[in-house]
Amino acid sequence: MFNGRSKLFCFTPQVMLITFTIEFTLALVAFVRYKLSQKTIICILTLVGLGIFQLAEYRICLAPGSGMFWAYVGFVAISLLPAFGLDFITLADHDRKRWVPVGYALSAGVIFYMFYFSAIKAAVCGGNYVIFSMNHGFYTEFALYYLGLLCLGLVLALRDMMRARKFGDRIKVQLYFWILVGYFSFLLPTGIIYLLSSQSFMGTASVMCGFAIVFSFILFFKIIPILMIVLSHHAHYRHTRKSALV
Repeated sequence: MFNGRSKLFCFTPQVMLITFTIEFTLALVAFVRYKLSQKTIICILTLVGLGIFQLAEYRICLAPGSGMFWAYVGFVAISLLPAFGLDFITLADHDRKRWVPVGYALSAGVIFYMFYFSAIKAAVCGGNYVIFSMNHGFYTEFALYYLGLLCLGLVLALRDMMRARKFGDRIKVQLYFWILVGYFSFLLPTGIIYLLSSQSFMGTASVMCGFAIVFSFILFFKIIPILMIVLSHHAHYRHTRKSALV
């Protein structure tokens, strides 16, 4: 992964294109298998958002002249991802839904700031990952927003997993366990890369979303199927309760 000058060799344009293809394929299969509903759309949009960022990176490397356009497209996509995360974490627990509007409001604010102040100054393909140059104020605010919502998602998932374990709800325990595994699958490697390579600082978004392919697989093969079971149990419970009242 590293040579003598600490350069990454795991996020080439070819890998970006393959990752985009995989994530969009997973989104399409999820759409066909589970159909588009209020419950599944967030999970599918998460896969689409990850794929769009990979496509944006690939286009930046392929056609540098259109780099700024694709930089904004990519950052709009990933700016929504933490809010999407809060949304599908709380799908199984309506008591936590109050955090969802907060997440979307913050993401909307970040996107508005990004465009209004032209916060992204340059996007350069480094060969191994894309380097985004942003004004210092925006970089700090974006990092606080992004990591803040990710940490909030981790806290909510951990608390709900402990709560489900207390009540003996094994399905929900599995759901929140895999959500936690999914989050750590890209946060931990990104943190390690950040510590090992000083050159990766400006490419953090690119590196994180590169590792997020692991999260995409976990989302598709574990989180979505288990979430469907949880939601079907909720629907059955509401139907049973309604029948009892009649």
